[in-house]
Amino acid sequence: MCLSAAAGQNGDELQRYYFELSVREDVRIGSRVGEVRGDRFSPPYTRRIRTQSMDNRTLNSFAVDLETGVVTTTDYLNREEKDMHTIILTYQPSSTMQFVIVQIRVLDINDVKPTFMKSSLDVSISESAPKDYKIPLGSVRDEDLGTNSTQTIEIVSGNNDRDFALEVKTSSNVDKILDLVVTQRKLDYERTQFYTLVIRATDGGGQYSEMTVNINVLDQNDNEPIFNMSKYSKRVAENVTVGTQIIRVQATDSDSGNNSQITYSIDHRTDPEEYFTIDPVTGWVRVNKPLDYETRSRFTLKLEARDNGNSPLLGTAALDVILENINETPANISLRFEPAFPDGLVPEDTPVDTVVAVVTVDNSEIDAARGQMDLYKDAGYFELRRSPTSLELVVSSPLDREKDAQLDMTLQVTDTGFPPLRASHAFTVIIGDVNDNDPVFSQPQYSATVEETAEVGQEVIRVNATDKDADVNGRVTYSLQDGSQHMGWFAVDAVTGAISTRATLDCELSPHPTLVVVAADGGDPPRIGSAQVTISVRDVNDKEPEFETSFYSIKVAENRRVGDCILTVSTRDLLGYCSNRAGSSLQKMTTAPGGQGVIRRRPVGTELERRDYIWCSDCRPLTSMVIIVLASALYPARAI
Repeated sequence: MCLSAAAGQNGDELQRYYFELSVREDVRIGSRVGEVRGDRFSPPYTRRIRTQSMDNRTLNSFAVDLETGVVTTTDYLNREEKDMHTIILTYQPSSTMQFVIVQIRVLDINDVKPTFMKSSLDVSISESAPKDYKIPLGSVRDEDLGTNSTQTIEIVSGNNDRDFALEVKTSSNVDKILDLVVTQRKLDYERTQFYTLVIRATDGGGQYSEMTVNINVLDQNDNEPIFNMSKYSKRVAENVTVGTQIIRVQATDSDSGNNSQITYSIDHRTDPEEYFTIDPVTGWVRVNKPLDYETRSRFTLKLEARDNGNSPLLGTAALDVILENINETPANISLRFEPAFPDGLVPEDTPVDTVVAVVTVDNSEIDAARGQMDLYKDAGYFELRRSPTSLELVVSSPLDREKDAQLDMTLQVTDTGFPPLRASHAFTVIIGDVNDNDPVFSQPQYSATVEETAEVGQEVIRVNATDKDADVNGRVTYSLQDGSQHMGWFAVDAVTGAISTRATLDCELSPHPTLVVVAADGGDPPRIGSAQVTISVRDVNDKEPEFETSFYSIKVAENRRVGDCILTVSTRDLLGYCSNRAGSSLQKMTTAPGGQGVIRRRPVGTELERRDYIWCSDCRPLTSMVIIVLASALYPARAI
């Protein structure tokens, strides 16, 4: 509340006092604004003065109780319509009239949102508009004050590429002037033809309003036509009919209207004889003259696409027309073997990369230099290679006659035309043998049994060896290796491998003789293989036992006890040593005639030499006796 006083006019004692009140504009009708009371004035007041300058809005908005000085509202307040009201009261505490001038300030609330002069705007702008080009949008008004007024103005949608920005200027407390500014160096109709921008103005209380700006970008002829391919290629048979459509090309122009209308043509410099034409509207390329592969097999044309702008722009592309040869005569392929390989005979030790044969194609319809060469049934041993002057058959991997002795191959040549032309040639390569394999026996060790009484020439066993090589290199002969045990007892047939006896055998001399049989092929030098043959000589009983002495004589006392030893004898028989059977021993002993006693024996010793102890089992008088020794052999022999 503010109070002030001033002197009256003409020296009178008229007093004026000023008093201020404030009230929010959103109070209800009948709300108390305040009480007019000061240090030098106070109710009751005599009257409320109405002057011609006072508007009805003030008179109708407030009431004053003169007795109490209380001011109340009598109508809704609107600060935006009137923010200051003045009420004059008279006060006469004495004979002098005094005036109290009451000023009521209506306080602002955020009850008005920002408002655009236009809620929408449609504008057109050329895509060639320069950077910083401005489009006026009008103004934004907000009659609230301070922070309740418009605080921000921004583009909230439609400006994804940030092609535009806002420029805001303040013209009064309530109005802001807007301009839309182009930010890009250049707009692009081909990228964006139309923008819908939404601009939002927001006050300090969060209230906002929006304006929609529709921008139509106008096209300029700033794009040349572009073909859908930078280079076209088409294969055409040389006998194609004149007028035939061979390919359709297509170009597009990102501009609009006449700027995007395209006319096609062929650069005359690339086809001066006019073998081809192009439809200016559809882009179909046609054959205009007869074609001949032998005269010219390839055309490279420059195609043009021109738009219909005021200043036409041009786009280009290339077209390769490749003629395909029509096979009018049969092709002939010849293959000539090198002198080192007559009739296709190639030794299996021929080094890799050796040229075996030379291939020629004598028909111009097939281009051997550019065509595809295929070799079939070569088993991986050969390949075709191009030389500067011819096509060569070359050894590509080590040969193996034992695996593939003969190769029946086919050579095929295919050119690059369409349909492709082919020619083929069949030939045979024979892999020549070299002596690169050893003879191999059917088993590394053999064994056989023969009796020592076998006749000379009797076959004991037959061995067998094979050689993978061919002809003389694979022909095997047999022999016994020098140094074999008792090799003089046996012989081997050089052709059949049959081993037979060639001398009398003796088990007692060597029961298990071992031979080494050698198989040699006919190569130069020969290659050999060997196997071991073990022969068991079976023993027969052809040796008699022998006593140490031919006659024994003993005397026995009659009082010798039963079981006493009376004589020791020994025999020797090589039979047991050879055949590993039981050695000789006293098989039977008999007493002298008359049967006057019994002699018993007990054998002791090795099989080679055995001792028998003879003792008395019933000592009766003995005058003489005969001891008969029988050998335990297949054919027993006796010693008496």
